[in-house]
Amino acid sequence: MGLQLGYIGFGVAFDDSLNWGTYAFSGQGVQVGAEVGAGFSVQGSDAQYISDLSGPFRNGGFHAGDVVDGSIDYFSGASPNGPVHGFGVTVGAAVGASLSVGKTDTVVCTTAACYGSASK
Repeated sequence: MGLQLGYIGFGVAFDDSLNWGTYAFSGQGVQVGAEVGAGFSVQGSDAQYISDLSGPFRNGGFHAGDVVDGSIDYFSGASPNGPVHGFGVTVGAAVGASLSVGKTDTVVCTTAACYGSASK
C-alpha cells in the first residue's frame, strides 16, 4: 500500500469553439514512491464541451525529478455527453519519483454557469 496524498489545482480550460472557463479540483489518492513538488500542467481531452470536464475523475501519473520535475498524467470520467479521457504533462520543481492514482472532483465555471458537485 502507498502513501495517502491530496490533490489540489486550478486553471483555465478552452474548447474547439473558443469557449473558455476556469476550473478547480481537489481529491485524494495513493502514491508509491516518494515525491513532493508543484508545477505547471498542460492537458488535452476528448471532452465535447468545457462543462464535460466537471465532476469526478479517476487519474494517475508518473512523476520524477531532482529539482526540475516532470510528470505524465492521465484522467478519465463520465459526462452528460459521453466518456471523457485525457492526457497531459506537468513541469515544475520537485524531488523524488513516484506513481500515483486517485480521484478528483472538478468544478468548471464558464461565463454562463458553474458545473460540478461543489457548485450546487
